[in-house]
Amino acid sequence: MTQEQQRIKIAEACKCDADYLNDLNAMHAVEEAWKDKTISKPDPQNPSVMLRDLSFVLQYHRQLALVTGAQNGAVFYPDIQWHATAAQRAQAFLLTIGKWE
Repeated sequence: MTQEQQRIKIAEACKCDADYLNDLNAMHAVEEAWKDKTISKPDPQNPSVMLRDLSFVLQYHRQLALVTGAQNGAVFYPDIQWHATAAQRAQAFLLTIGKWE
């Protein structure tokens, strides 16, 4: 996805426009707005079945770990997530809500 496509998808999901890929404060606002939400995603084992009530925070942190390299196979490096850039957080957010193309 281009940066502009990412910005538009996040703006649509959050009903607000900001420089999400460069502004950690904007991505923090997104994280705060979504932290109590649950999401439904297709079951990877059976795509016709939707998994419901998955914690956004849990899914987001899983994606953020993959995007930042904090999750490398079976090894998990949690400190890397603290240093995630706004662009990495934007990508993880879009992956979490199923809008990454």
